[in-house]
Amino acid sequence: MTFLRSLRYFALAACVGGRLLADNVAVAQDAAAPQAAPIYLDEPTPAPEPTVAQEGPVSEKYDDGKPRVSRQVRILSDNQVVNHGQYTEYYRNGQKFAEGNFDNGVHEGPWSYWHDNGQLAKTVIFKKGAPDGQWEVFRADGTLQSKKGYKAGKRDGAWTSYFADGKTPKIEQSFAENQLAGARKTFYESGKPRQESIFVDGALDGLMTEYDQSGRKVGEATFSKGKLNGKLSRWAADGTVSEQFFKDNQRIAPGEAPK
Repeated sequence: MTFLRSLRYFALAACVGGRLLADNVAVAQDAAAPQAAPIYLDEPTPAPEPTVAQEGPVSEKYDDGKPRVSRQVRILSDNQVVNHGQYTEYYRNGQKFAEGNFDNGVHEGPWSYWHDNGQLAKTVIFKKGAPDGQWEVFRADGTLQSKKGYKAGKRDGAWTSYFADGKTPKIEQSFAENQLAGARKTFYESGKPRQESIFVDGALDGLMTEYDQSGRKVGEATFSKGKLNGKLSRWAADGTVSEQFFKDNQRIAPGEAPK
């Protein structure tokens, strides 16, 4: 090996050795450096569901000794006390106020409520704590005030309210998913129709007609998605008719009326 080649060899070896030494030092420094916290936290262990420790009846009284509440309860392992089973509550005068059943703290099944004069106030149905099924509401004189339908806590099906006689309908309407749906009718106390309309998804849609107490038609209008769209007609007592035209609740000229 010539002298020049020797110099080149040792210079290359020194460079390589320096790099290896630097790499080893860097690795050693990284190993000694504190490690970063993990990016995932340990999931907390869920608390166990409380269990039933004791069951039994509980009675509460007014200060005069008359019964206020009679109920069945559950005492849970976490010291919660929940109504479970039959529940009865009373007015101060001794009349029954409410009666029904609880299931682990929520209303379940048929319940009845009374006025303080002893007349039935309403009969209702619950499912998992939410109104579900047919409800009937009565006035203090015993006459029927309304019938209502629910499904999973939402208004559903026929709803009818009655005049003071408890027999003559005042309003007939239907709900679906908590919104007015289908025909809606209102009546005079004589039983004759007052207004007829149609709802779709909670909004007026279609023809609305109004009558006076004699049964004569006095008004008619067309709606679409809750807005006046089309002709609005009014009839006077002498039979003459006046007409106006609308588009999205805005009055327009007859020639601009939507087809």
